[in-house]
Amino acid sequence: MEDVDSLTAEVEGAGGPFSVQPTAGSPGTAPDFAAEDEALGDTNVVEASYAASVEHVVFTFVAAAERRLEVKLPVNLGAGPGRWE
Repeated sequence: MEDVDSLTAEVEGAGGPFSVQPTAGSPGTAPDFAAEDEALGDTNVVEASYAASVEHVVFTFVAAAERRLEVKLPVNLGAGPGRWE
């Protein structure tokens, strides 16, 4: 999820990827995996989808969002709520 170029190739032609990232403490995640890592994965999916001209992306972010105000979340890249041009 760290390689935006690989993600871009994967979402080429997709109708709308649905990105579900692991959260801190999920089984199989590294001991130092944090909310910032979860946000980075979703951000990279959104950036790759934008680069591939995908029109719709759904992503989740659940890692104690209300308690992690310092985590920078993906931002809307376009003209309206949930859209880009």
